[in-house]
Amino acid sequence: MTHRIGGAEMNIRQRAVLAAGAVTALSGIALAGCASGSQPAPSPPAAGASSAAASSTPASGSAPAAAQPSITPGGPMASASAGSVAECSAAVLKIAYSDNKQIENGGLDGMSHADSVVMFTNVGSAACRTQGWPGVAALDASGRQIKQAVRGAGGKVPLITLRPGQTASAEITGNTASCTTLTSVAAFLVTAPDQRTSTRLNGPRNLCLNSLGIEPMQPGNAAGLFS
Repeated sequence: MTHRIGGAEMNIRQRAVLAAGAVTALSGIALAGCASGSQPAPSPPAAGASSAAASSTPASGSAPAAAQPSITPGGPMASASAGSVAECSAAVLKIAYSDNKQIENGGLDGMSHADSVVMFTNVGSAACRTQGWPGVAALDASGRQIKQAVRGAGGKVPLITLRPGQTASAEITGNTASCTTLTSVAAFLVTAPDQRTSTRLNGPRNLCLNSLGIEPMQPGNAAGLFS
C-alpha cells in the first residue's frame, strides 16, 4: 500500500514537472514574439541628411540637378476644382534667375538687402497651375547645403495659371545687417512648389545666412514687385 502511494506521488510530481515545463516553453515563445514585434522599424533618412554634393560641379548659368529629398518642397497646393488645369510639374517648369532688367544682376541690393528673384516658366505644351513657396537651399563652393530658406509668413499666396511660355516668380530674401560676418553663398538649389526635382542656380551672394528666406510665388517675372 505504501509503495503504491509513493508511486502515485511520483506520478503527480512528474506531471507537475512536465506541466511546468510546457508553461515555461509557451511563455518563452510569447516573449520571443513580443520582442521580435517590438523591434523598431528602420527610420527613413531625416530631412536634410543627404547633401547636395551631386550638384557640386560648377556650371555656367543653371543646370538641372537630381532629385533632392533634402529640399523642402513648397505648398500645400490648393485643391483642384473639376475641369481645372493640372499642377505644373518639374518637367515643364524652367527655373532661372529673373530676366527683368530692373532687378537682375543685384538690382534689388541696397539698404542692407541681398535679394534675388527666381522665375518659373512653363515650357510645356499645355496650361498648368502652381501655388505656394518654392524650396530654396543655399550651397557653399563645394556644393554642400548650408542653409534652407525660411518661408515668408505674410503676403498673398495666389493660385497661378501658366499658359505655355508664361512665367511666375518668387523672391529669395536676405540681408547684410543681421550678423557680424557675411557668408558667401555660391549657388541656390531651387525646387518648384510641390515638386522634388531641383535646379542649381549659380551666382555668388554674400549675406547673413540666418536671414535667408523665400516668398510665395507671384505672377510675372518680378515676384510681384512690378506690374
